[in-house]
Amino acid sequence: MTKDTRAGLSINHMVLGDGNERALMMHCTLSSARAMAPMAMAFENRFTTTAFDLPGHGQSSDWDFNGDLQDRVTEVAQSFIDGPVHLIGHSFGATVALRLMSQMPERIKSVVLFEPVFVEAAFQRTPKLRAAYEAEAQDFVEAIKSKDKARATIEFLKMWGDGTPWEVIPPNLRQSMIDKIDVVDAGTPALHQDTHGLLEPTGLANYKGPALFIRGARSIPIMQDIHIALVELMPQASDHAIDGAGHMVPMTHQAECVALMQEFYQKSGF
Repeated sequence: MTKDTRAGLSINHMVLGDGNERALMMHCTLSSARAMAPMAMAFENRFTTTAFDLPGHGQSSDWDFNGDLQDRVTEVAQSFIDGPVHLIGHSFGATVALRLMSQMPERIKSVVLFEPVFVEAAFQRTPKLRAAYEAEAQDFVEAIKSKDKARATIEFLKMWGDGTPWEVIPPNLRQSMIDKIDVVDAGTPALHQDTHGLLEPTGLANYKGPALFIRGARSIPIMQDIHIALVELMPQASDHAIDGAGHMVPMTHQAECVALMQEFYQKSGF
């Protein structure tokens, strides 16, 4: 594991595997690069994978709340790309992958995305979804506004967790997630509006390579709509739902995810 300065932040990162192809892996909020390391090792002979801790997560420095979080994380991710690369991302990390696909499509060889939480994609395709989603997220929004970080964390996990009851989560892990919840909120603006034109003809439509979207069949309904909206933009994209899984599908159903990825890479010639 290595720490160095990227986009003005101290970023912890690790390199996994020793394959000929290079990959960049980005985790979800309230997690760390370690959470997806076992998945990277499933491809250790195919990829040399770099995985980094998001700001305010793992062993990276705290988020400084300077500027837009997704912008800074995208800058961090770009700093690791000096040639063709495969992207693997989950949730917020997957939205950073979307930014890279739009900004440097010529560098991206393939993408595997687990539930990118770019809700604006679903809203633009089906506008009536916005009101229903905002109603579902209202308890989280109110808790953030009232600075009730514990309640905000509980409400966030109801929507985006793995279904583990709050009281069963170890106290130290509960506190760690509570401490990070402001970072989660900081990443929200880029997800609820198309600030960077990803949905425009000059955005994700520029990416022509293979793309695999994997979601949990038991995730909140908006995820299916997000996947449908994004897949429609890409000529070589496909959507797969894993039965019994929720938003944390790459951790809770790793074997099924790896099997889909193996098939995807083989068909794509990698």
